[in-house]
Amino acid sequence: MAKRVHSLSLEGKFSHEIGLSEEAVKNIDTKETMILYYKLYDLLKEFDGKQVSITIKEEDEIEAADAAG
Repeated sequence: MAKRVHSLSLEGKFSHEIGLSEEAVKNIDTKETMILYYKLYDLLKEFDGKQVSITIKEEDEIEAADAAG
């Protein structure tokens, strides 16, 4: 059966108290970093009353193992 998928993807620091997601974006031409803010709760209104699947992922850097040991 064919499907149509409506999705939302944000990457950055999330602040629950104010409902904002902060994303650092590097300008390809100038190499400057801009900070963009998204109102997560407003974006989620598009999905109100619909069947959804929600995944939240946090990424942390880990130390590499010492190859000699």
